[in-house]
Amino acid sequence: MTIKYDGGPAFAKVCDEHFHDGQTGMSLRDYFAGQAITGAALTIAGRTDFTSRKYAYYAYQVADIMLSQRDVAAPIAKEGDDE
Repeated sequence: MTIKYDGGPAFAKVCDEHFHDGQTGMSLRDYFAGQAITGAALTIAGRTDFTSRKYAYYAYQVADIMLSQRDVAAPIAKEGDDE
């Protein structure tokens, strides 16, 4: 089984000795897919050629593209970049 990069947790929780339930929350990939499917549902509402399975498939395609482009389109600043 291939493990797909999921971007890590979308809403990371602070875990310390007083709070830790072992859950990491939804992945960033799942969050992106949820946002994409919401937009798609509004855009193509009423179309009968789109099934729920197609909505989900395309939502995760968009999420994967968003994850792959994160560092290309908006690189994360590295130490020393502000000099």
